Formats: sequence, structure tokens, C-alpha cells
Amino acid sequence: MNLLLRVLSAVILLPGVLWVIYLGGWPLGLLVGVVGVLCFHEYRAFPSPLGGEESGVRFLGYLYISIGLASLFFLRQLAGFDWVLLVLMATWCNDTFAYFAGRAFGKHKMAPKISEKKTWEGFAGGAFGTLLMPFVLRSFLGDISTADVLWVCIPCIFLAPAGDLIESKVKRLYGVKDSGNLLPGHGGFLDRIDALLLTVPWALVYFMIAR
Repeated sequence: MNLLLRVLSAVILLPGVLWVIYLGGWPLGLLVGVVGVLCFHEYRAFPSPLGGEESGVRFLGYLYISIGLASLFFLRQLAGFDWVLLVLMATWCNDTFAYFAGRAFGKHKMAPKISEKKTWEGFAGGAFGTLLMPFVLRSFLGDISTADVLWVCIPCIFLAPAGDLIESKVKRLYGVKDSGNLLPGHGGFLDRIDALLLTVPWALVYFMIAR
């Protein structure tokens, strides 16, 4: 049932999200702002077991979320829709292939103290998907060169699961299972964008260096 809800949520929401990203400008700015507010709301709702360190940890969390979401907006404005599509494709394929490879073959835990479900077999599947699908769907990426695809995708092999593990670590720190329940089958908005908070800033940094 969870997988079915996941697929249905993606089918319903994904076309609209991609259309807004394609439009860019103020529609994307509005979307980023709304998602940011929802992510802040989810994060603010986490319990507070950290005592005197609470304010500093919270601030770093808000900063981390803000940089990741702002990077999506600036990548679209500076580099164009094709670059955003590339990093989204790399990140989502990593997550999807890792999920199914982990379910089918997962035996060796990657970081059991942080995330019990992540396995090295899933990591390998995610790496395969991250490199395979952008080349399979190359016609959708405009004039982005093969070198650019590789420079974006190879780091995403490590950054996407790292983003997921960072959020898992934060949730363990605060003692919560999911960041929320606004997205059926996915949990909260933070659960859905955790990998993008690292992969999108990398794509932006690479574009600025390469251009």
C-alpha cells in the first residue's frame, strides 16, 4: 500500500511541479517559498530534546533547508530548465533504483545506527540508476554535454544518499520517524526533498564553475 500511495502521489504531483519549474520566474519562486514554509513548519514541529544546544541546531537546520531550496530557484534562473531536469532526474533515479535494489537484494547495512533500511546493495542500484537514466533520456536534456552530465551525476551518486542520511540522523536526534504526513506514501516534504538539498546546490556550484 505504501508503494502504491508513493506512485500515485508522484503521478499526481510531478507534472505540476515540472511545469512550474519549466515556467521559472515568479511561479517557481512562489513554489519554492511555499515548500520552504511547509518544510520549516515540519522541522519546527519536531520535539526539543537538545536542551541548551537547541537554538543553534535549529538555526543550522533552517539554513540548510534554505540554501537547498534557493539553489533550485537560482539554478533554473541561471542555467535553465534542462539543468534542473538533469539534477532532478539523477536524484530521483538514485532514490528509485536504490529503493528497488535494496528491497530485492539488500543484505549489508550501510549505516544501521542512522537508517536501518539503507544497504550497500541499494547504494549500488542507486549509482546504476543515477548514471543510466540521464543517458537513456538524453534527448530531454537539450544541449548539455556528456561531460556536464557526468560531472553532475557522479557526485549525485554520493550526495543523494548523504542527503537522505543527514535527514535520517536529524530525525533520530529529535526522535521522530517521518518529518510529516502531508505527502501520502512519502511522509513529509522534508522526507521528499532531503536528497535534493545536497544535489541541487552541487549542480548550481558546478554550473557556475563550468560556465
